Amino acid sequence: MKLPRVIFIDGLPGSGKSTTAQRLSLHLRRHGHPARWVFEHETPHPIFEQSAVRACREQQPDADPELFSKALDRYQSLAGQMNEGSAETIILEGSLFQAAVGTQLLLEHPLATIETFFEATLTALKPHAPALIHLRPKDPAAALSQTALKRGTWFPEFVVAHLAATPLGQKEQVTTWAQALSILTRHRNTCDQLFDRFTGPRLAVDPQSEDWDAINLQITQFLGLPPLREPASDPRWARHVGRYRAEDSGDVWEFALTDHGLELVGPPAARLWARPEGGFEIEGLAVEIEFESDGEAPSSGVRCSPRLAQLPLHWHRV
Repeated sequence: MKLPRVIFIDGLPGSGKSTTAQRLSLHLRRHGHPARWVFEHETPHPIFEQSAVRACREQQPDADPELFSKALDRYQSLAGQMNEGSAETIILEGSLFQAAVGTQLLLEHPLATIETFFEATLTALKPHAPALIHLRPKDPAAALSQTALKRGTWFPEFVVAHLAATPLGQKEQVTTWAQALSILTRHRNTCDQLFDRFTGPRLAVDPQSEDWDAINLQITQFLGLPPLREPASDPRWARHVGRYRAEDSGDVWEFALTDHGLELVGPPAARLWARPEGGFEIEGLAVEIEFESDGEAPSSGVRCSPRLAQLPLHWHRV
């Protein structure tokens, strides 16, 4: 099929949305297709600012009652910008199901209202033939519990506290992880219904196996792209290995060279993906970095171009 101009990538928390969207964006650009990945948590966000989503869900004093009407306006604005000659493919992570449907369910919007917003979103982007990739585990409760094990106790504690602050959570008196799983499973079931109503190209893949080579192959075949392969590690990257301190905060990053390439030492560890334009992106984060180096000498610093708030921009080797 013809490469879509808009690709939605969605799924439950921890399903792999960010890494999948990021790697697809890099893959497209390596093959000569201009692409932009819109990270779910980037600031500013072209559709749903995460701070506004959370304020609305938790009915905070500054909650915007026009969150969804403004989102539709922004979708229409995005479609208009895409009509102005750019060939860029926009990859929207978490906007369709996570931000929109998840929020509407927590606000106890009826299904008809959710469906109306969903259809209006697709209508706004119809000129650009959007496609949908749904990362859909067969057993959502088991997949979410596995995510909780990987991320640590903060994750279920955060999810329970967040859901408990919403109208639906207050109605159901959410205090436990089991109750949170029940709500998130209902969310997934609603998304399944909407997936069936999606009128453009759509693909559902099960990330629960964590066989990402097979999953990425399904995605590239679906989009008519060459198989996704990682660029080879470059031994010259060894000059970037070391520790770097942020100018403002004093935080320290450490980079190591592994068989797979450069890595930001954890926990949790995160790989650095080479950008076709030069520099790197941190795995799963909308953070572009450039190492400051002179020839083969060890790098003296790191400069960041983050689409995240409050991340230091300059780091010096220590």
